[in-house]
Amino acid sequence: MTIAQERCHEQAIFVDYHGKDAMKSISDLLQLSCPANRWKCLDARLEKKRHCHDFIQRISTATDGDLSSLKRLSLRFSFERYALVGNVEDDEDEDEDEGGEENTTNLSDPDSALLSTWTLPKVHELKLSNLIPSKLNCPVLQTCHIQLSDMEEHRSWDLHAMKRFFGCLSVVESLSFTFENAFSNGEVDFSESNPVGFPKLKSLKLSISANT
Repeated sequence: MTIAQERCHEQAIFVDYHGKDAMKSISDLLQLSCPANRWKCLDARLEKKRHCHDFIQRISTATDGDLSSLKRLSLRFSFERYALVGNVEDDEDEDEDEGGEENTTNLSDPDSALLSTWTLPKVHELKLSNLIPSKLNCPVLQTCHIQLSDMEEHRSWDLHAMKRFFGCLSVVESLSFTFENAFSNGEVDFSESNPVGFPKLKSLKLSISANT
């Protein structure tokens, strides 16, 4: 592994929480990988909210939030695969941090706050699936894709949180959305808030399917 680290000047890190002992495997991966200041891509696939917490905490601890060479970031929450797996061990932590609220971002407030402290000065491409961060420090982000799907019954996506996140996309050039069975609270009112502006935007794509 030492030889591999010496030869690999820029490393892509792929994290997948599917499978038994995934957390230990991910811990080993982070210990064996090259220094975080040489990562060029970070791709995480999550299945439960405790995975979001574990991932953000581990990356923050391993890097001190400094991802200064990262160019691409992908955070994907996979409802469909969790439903198929039906892992009994994961049933113990069902959305405890939501406090019964209807609107959600799929991130707890502490995890979202910690994620916002990451330094991402070179990230130009971001992919988010089934989670909405409150803020990301990515000043040169050019391409952003957001996918939102169906969640459990009586849950809607927090559009106010999404609007706050849009405030981080001041230089985005390409913005795309995929909505599949995604719901929002019909009572959301933006009439008294300032509109979001995308002064550099060149491309906007919407894909809407099923009962959105």
